[in-house]
Amino acid sequence: MCFIGKGNCQAKVRDQNGVEKVTRILKEGDHFGEIGMIYNCRRSATVTSKNYNTFARIIKPRYKELISEFPEYELCLKRHIKETYQDNKIVFLIQMMRSVDYLKNCDDDLIFDIMFNL
Repeated sequence: MCFIGKGNCQAKVRDQNGVEKVTRILKEGDHFGEIGMIYNCRRSATVTSKNYNTFARIIKPRYKELISEFPEYELCLKRHIKETYQDNKIVFLIQMMRSVDYLKNCDDDLIFDIMFNL
């Protein structure tokens, strides 16, 4: 997971036709890569910079140490993911999972855990 110190970046995702679309602009203090870190899955977006940036990064073993001491940090990141990442693919997957009777009334945390762990 990376944190942006100085500069701006663009987060992009590919649609079903392979066309990249900018989903958000990342600014100083923002972070990216948390989905892969939390759910141990492939990245969900590509982040690019058009100018000079300063980044900080945390590696997985250190992240595990951090959340073992401060579990509320991971809960905060998961809440951020649910509130921020609403691209077409994620919306579609949530709708499909909610169409399964067994998952219809599950809370969002479980839906996101299943979705990113598949």
